[in-house]
Amino acid sequence: MTCYDLTGNKADLDESIRHQEENLSVCPIGYLGRSVTLNGLGIALLTWYEHTTNVVDIDESVRYQREKLFISPIGHPNRSVALNNHGIALHARHKKTGKIFDLDDTIEYHRENLCLCPISYSERQFALNYLGSALMPRYDLTGNKVDLDESICHQQENLTICPIGHSGRWLALNNLGIALRDRRLAAEHGGVMDTIINAGSYAIETQQLPLAVELLERGRGVMFNSSRVIEQLQTNSRQSTSYQQIVSARRARNWDANLDEIHQLKGFESFLRATPFATLQQAAISGPIIMVNINKYCSAAIIVQETGGPQCVHLSEAAPRTTTNLPEPQESNQILTEILREIWGVMVGLIVQRLENRAVEGEVEHLMTVHEESLLIRRLPMQVTIVEGNDCTKETVLASLRNTSLVHFACHGKQHRTEPFNSQFSLRGGDNPLTLINIIQNGLPRAELAVFAAFHSAEGDRATPDETIHLAAGILFAGFRSIVRTIGAMTDEDGSVIAEAFYRHMLRNGPADVDCRDMAKALSMDAKGLRRRKVPLERWIDHVHYDI
Repeated sequence: MTCYDLTGNKADLDESIRHQEENLSVCPIGYLGRSVTLNGLGIALLTWYEHTTNVVDIDESVRYQREKLFISPIGHPNRSVALNNHGIALHARHKKTGKIFDLDDTIEYHRENLCLCPISYSERQFALNYLGSALMPRYDLTGNKVDLDESICHQQENLTICPIGHSGRWLALNNLGIALRDRRLAAEHGGVMDTIINAGSYAIETQQLPLAVELLERGRGVMFNSSRVIEQLQTNSRQSTSYQQIVSARRARNWDANLDEIHQLKGFESFLRATPFATLQQAAISGPIIMVNINKYCSAAIIVQETGGPQCVHLSEAAPRTTTNLPEPQESNQILTEILREIWGVMVGLIVQRLENRAVEGEVEHLMTVHEESLLIRRLPMQVTIVEGNDCTKETVLASLRNTSLVHFACHGKQHRTEPFNSQFSLRGGDNPLTLINIIQNGLPRAELAVFAAFHSAEGDRATPDETIHLAAGILFAGFRSIVRTIGAMTDEDGSVIAEAFYRHMLRNGPADVDCRDMAKALSMDAKGLRRRKVPLERWIDHVHYDI
C-alpha cells in the first residue's frame, strides 16, 4: 500500500490486496492480528473500488469493516477507527447504489465516532467533516431541514478548528458554503410555498373557492415563472453564451413597460399574472380537474368542471400524515398496497364519491424493450422517423424534435434533484445525454404529443413536491401540449401491450384526426388492459397523463 500511495501504480494495490487476503486466511476469528488485517484489507478494497466502480469491491470493503467494528466493541481503543472507516465505506456504497439505509448507518457511525473525539482530539476535524458531509446528501433526498441544520453546525465547528493556513480549511469552507447556500434556498422556497399554500387554505375555509384555485395554480407553477426559469438557465448553462444573451437582453429592456404592452394584446391579459378562474376553468373541457391542498390548517380537494363553480371536498384529518409518510420505491408490494389503501380512504375515495364515480381498482410496473417498441412504432399507420442505436445522438434527436408534432421516447430518463433543468434522457449514440435544458433551448415549433417509455421520466422531487419539475413537466414547458408516461419505470413485458393499445385508440380515425384530448381515455384503456391481465398493482397505477 505504501508503494501505491507514492506511485499510484494499480499493480502495487492489486498485490497488496492479494497479500492481505492471504494474511486474513491465516488469522482466524479471535486472533489478535485479525483486526489490523481487516482494516487494511477494507481500506485497500475501497481504494480499488475507486478505480473499478465495481459494487462487488465496495461490498467486500463494507463486509471487512463491519467485522472490524464487531470485534471493536464500546470501550475498545480501536472503536473510533472502526466506526470512521466503516462509515466511509458505507457512504461510498450509498453513492453507488443510492440505498438510503446505508446513508442512515453512515450518519449513526460518524455520530458515535464524533462522541469519541473530544474537542482537544486532533482527529475531531475529520469526524466533523465526515458527519457533516453525510448529512447533506440525506437532506437532498428527504428535504429534512434538521439534517441541513446539523450539517451546518458541524461544518461551522470544523472551520473554527481549521485556522487560516490549515490544510483542511479549504474543505471546511467549501462544505460550509454549500450547506449555507442550501439553507438560504430552502428558506426562500419554503417561505414562498408556505405562504401560497396557507393563503389557499384560508380561501378554502372562507368559501372563496375561485380565489383558492387561482392561488394554488399560481403556486403550482412558481418555478415556471419567467424570472425563475431564466435564473435556472443561467445557473445550469454557464458555458452557453446563448443563455447569457437571454439574460443580458432581459436586463437591457424596460421589463415593466414591455409587460404592460403585452397585457394590452388580446389573449395575453394574464401574461405572468395570476390566471383568472374563468380562464383556468376552460382546461376542464375534457373532464373534471382535481386540485388537492394539504397542510396542517386545511386539507381539501377542489373539483373544477367545465361549467358551474368549483366544489370543495374536505379530506380526512389524517391526510397530512398519510401523504408525508410515503414508502421508498424499494418497499415491498404489501407495504405499497397498504399505503395506497390508506390514501384511498383519506383522500381519493372521498373525491371519487363526490364525482359519483365507481371506485377505481389498482395495480403498476415499468418499461419495455426498445427493439419491440421500435417495431411497433414502425407499424403505425402514419409516416414516422426512427432515431435509434448509434445514430441516436443528442444532435440528431434535437433536429428531429424541431420537425415533429408527435414524439415517442423509448430510453432511460434520470431526474437531477438539485438542478431540475439538468434532468436528462440517456441516448445510445454519443457520450452526451439529452438534457431538459437542451430541449428548451432547441425549440419545438410543431410540438403536440409526447409519449415516454423512460425510467423515472415523471418522478418528482420530495423536496419540492408542489413544483413538479421533472422530465415530463419540463417537456410540457418546452412546448408539448400533452404527455403520457410513468411516474417510475415500466417493465419490458408491459410496454408493448400499453403502447399498442394506446396508439390503436389515438389513431382509430387515421393520423389526420389525432386529438390530444383523447389521451386520457387512451391511457385509461391501457390501465384496464393491464388489470385484465391480472398484473400486480404497482405495474399500472403510476401511468399518468399531463396536459395544458
